[in-house]
Amino acid sequence: MRRILPVLLLLLGASAPFAQEAPGAAVPEDSFAAGANPPADSVSGTSAAEEGAATPDATTVDAASSESVAETNAALLEEERGSAASGSSFWKASPTIDPWRTAIFGGLILGTYGAAYGLVFAKGWWDESGGDFHFGNDFDYALNLDKGGHAFSGQLMGEFFYDGLTWSGFSHNAARGFAGLGAFLTHVAIDVKDGYAPEWGFSAVDVLSGTAGGFWPWLQELWSPLDAIEFKASYWKNSNTYWERGGTSSGVFTDDYVNWTFWASWRVERALPKAAARFWPDWLCLAFGFSIDDSAVLSRADGEREFYVALDWDLEEIFKPESRALKRLVSYANTIKLPSPAVRLYPKARRELLLVYPILF
Repeated sequence: MRRILPVLLLLLGASAPFAQEAPGAAVPEDSFAAGANPPADSVSGTSAAEEGAATPDATTVDAASSESVAETNAALLEEERGSAASGSSFWKASPTIDPWRTAIFGGLILGTYGAAYGLVFAKGWWDESGGDFHFGNDFDYALNLDKGGHAFSGQLMGEFFYDGLTWSGFSHNAARGFAGLGAFLTHVAIDVKDGYAPEWGFSAVDVLSGTAGGFWPWLQELWSPLDAIEFKASYWKNSNTYWERGGTSSGVFTDDYVNWTFWASWRVERALPKAAARFWPDWLCLAFGFSIDDSAVLSRADGEREFYVALDWDLEEIFKPESRALKRLVSYANTIKLPSPAVRLYPKARRELLLVYPILF
């Protein structure tokens, strides 16, 4: 992640126009006026299925709740495109692939990458003299916490590409596929440059980690059990060790791994039996975090890993957005692990309850 997150920060700004508004579904008016009685034949002809549609039973609710994430997202996208087709709107997803929008989005991506290279990469990580191309998977660097960083950045990158591609008119699945490919190619390009840097090297594991993150949102849609896991990150500057030991010459915080924690947030309510699930708030999750201590900063083998378990808040269940634009906005916000009570489980010598981790007092 040491060379990728600055790209993501620029992409976030470039991708802001691609969150589109989807109109809410119209609520049909009641067929009968208040107090009016329906015709007798209508009453006698009412079937059990029709009664079930009016007052859905548990089976109907279960079927609705088990609808795949992919179908839901695709339906929202098509609803928005139908709205855009009926009236011109620059910000809504195009009903068909639009060459001008595709060119605009492509230009923004190229401009963002160029700016990231010129303003950050060339002056920071790649300012040393080059050498022969070589491989280097740096398994001991930051005790592999950087692999979590690559996966997290790939996930954000995939979401950014997806929004731009759907705005340009690509279908839901095509946008998901090309978004994952975009995350893969970005990581390849960065690591090829690393391959000529004396200190680094082309890391196939870094590329695979970033690619997995890029395809993760699509995998969650294709296999619904994966939607119960959300990858998140938190950063809070509790330690100055990274900066005191030299840090990076560009002053970018992405390599400050001692202050980063990467999380797998589990939506517990989805795994509970029905009888127990109603007592567990659907917005309350359990998150499992991975970080490192001060002694692992800028070293190759020293230091210790840190493991946490914490409460977490599912913003999608708290706000329950209905429009596609709000769903996308909340989805981005939900990748940030907000402060909450946590327990440091390991190392055992420093096991303790932390009230609002990652903020330490």
